[in-house]
Amino acid sequence: MIRPLPAAAADPQSSAWLGYTWSSWTPFVAESPFPGGPTDGLDGPGLYRFRVRGDSGLLYIGEAGPFGLRGRINGHRRTARIALSPVPGRVRPYTTFHVRLGALWEARRSVEVSWTPLAPDLPVAERKGREVDLIAAHRGHMGRNPECQFLAGTRFATGD
Repeated sequence: MIRPLPAAAADPQSSAWLGYTWSSWTPFVAESPFPGGPTDGLDGPGLYRFRVRGDSGLLYIGEAGPFGLRGRINGHRRTARIALSPVPGRVRPYTTFHVRLGALWEARRSVEVSWTPLAPDLPVAERKGREVDLIAAHRGHMGRNPECQFLAGTRFATGD
C-alpha cells in the first residue's frame, strides 16, 4: 500500500515537495543571467521547476545533467530571449515553452524558478526518471500537467 504524502509534500510549489529539499523561489528574468554562488548547488546535476508567482501549479519541470543546473536554467533564459525576436525563415532554437516565458515577461508576470541538487554520480536514467516522477506527481495533485510541459511546438520555420 502506498501512503499518501502530507499535504505540504504533495503541493508542487512546496519547499518539501516529494521529500526533496527545494531552494527558495528565485526570480527568473530576461535581463540578467541566473545568479547564485558556488555553494548553491547549481553547478551540478539536479531537478528544477518554474512557476508564475500567484498561479497554482507549475509552469515546467526539468532536469539538468553534469553540466549543471545553472547552465540549463540560463539556457532557458537565453532561448526565451531569442523567442522574443524571431527571425522569419530561420531555424528556431526554441520551443513553445520559451515563447510562453517571453510572453510572461512581456506581460510583466513574475516567473520564478526553484531547484534541488542531485548526486553527481546518479545514473542518467535515474535522474530522468525522477523528472518523470515529478511530472506524474504534479498531475496527481493538480489534475493536469505543468502548463508548458508538453506543449506542441516546433524548432523549425513553417513559412513565417
